[in-house]
Amino acid sequence: MDIVVLLPSTGDFSKILAENEVPYFVSPFANTAYTLRDPNFWTYPFVWLRDRFTRSRLLEKVQAIQADIIYTNSSVTSIGFWLSKQLNKPHVWHIREYGWLGLRLIFFGGKQKLIKQLNQSSQIISISKALKKEVLSEVTAPIKVIYNGVMTMEEMKHIPSHKDQNKSRFNFLILGLIHPTKNQLEAIDAFALIASQHPNIHLTIVGGGRASYLRKLKKRVESLKLENRITFTGYQANPSAYFLDADAFLMCTKYEGMGRVTAEAMAYCLPVIGLAMGATPELVIDQKTGLLYTDGAKDLAQKMTYLITHPKEAKRMGEQGREFAISTFNNERYTTQVKELLEELG
Repeated sequence: MDIVVLLPSTGDFSKILAENEVPYFVSPFANTAYTLRDPNFWTYPFVWLRDRFTRSRLLEKVQAIQADIIYTNSSVTSIGFWLSKQLNKPHVWHIREYGWLGLRLIFFGGKQKLIKQLNQSSQIISISKALKKEVLSEVTAPIKVIYNGVMTMEEMKHIPSHKDQNKSRFNFLILGLIHPTKNQLEAIDAFALIASQHPNIHLTIVGGGRASYLRKLKKRVESLKLENRITFTGYQANPSAYFLDADAFLMCTKYEGMGRVTAEAMAYCLPVIGLAMGATPELVIDQKTGLLYTDGAKDLAQKMTYLITHPKEAKRMGEQGREFAISTFNNERYTTQVKELLEELG
């Protein structure tokens, strides 16, 4: 199966494609979704108009490839759908985002236009059952749930599976985009509720993102006088050292499409405490691969206390989560499922 990738610009991804000898070409195209908090949202109408004038050249390039299937890897752009209609080719749309529910995305033409386009696609891939149920409920096109792969099975099996139960510090980790929907503030508030009773605990917050929300988080930490016990690392391209140093992982996002970092934490043998919303309960099986909470910072704090005071249970959940991650979120399974789907369409 030959693959050619269309990119709107060069960057880290194009470098990875080049390193792996995957052919690609660059032709600028705009997203068809935005948020009002995006500082560049006012430019989108102009970019969209630019696209209207450059689409004919893009269509010629794609025609020259003689593609059998057009594959779109996100809900935030519809250029693949447009190309599939112009070329009369099957279109696969891989939906990864909670869209209007989680990120409050606004789609050009409205939500119903996107639903109409999805319904005219040949196949939809959803990254979780929750996303299929809550975001794609109006979609009539065939939908297949395929969980993301996060590592190869070999990579997962080589991750150390045993934590030092005798170390002096218990470290909670929360990792991801710094954004209100990721709910890092709730993690800080929960930590504050138990910090005085457990002087050996620490919270590490890894990620970059919205500057205004990051300032809010840091201001909350300062007001709680927890600067020495809550660490902000900023964005980390390779966060493996933070997974290895952690004793438990927190997933506080209200609308998580699947939770790649949750799956990664499980691969690192970390018990996960997750908010019982979105797709998180598909990964975090309560009392088996971690703990679920429902009632804000107070409930989260109680679950954190449980892991601190029950190290054997925390270890057991981490080990079961690791087994689940190895069997469910390996790259081999993911790529095989996608390949089989494309071959059926082709």
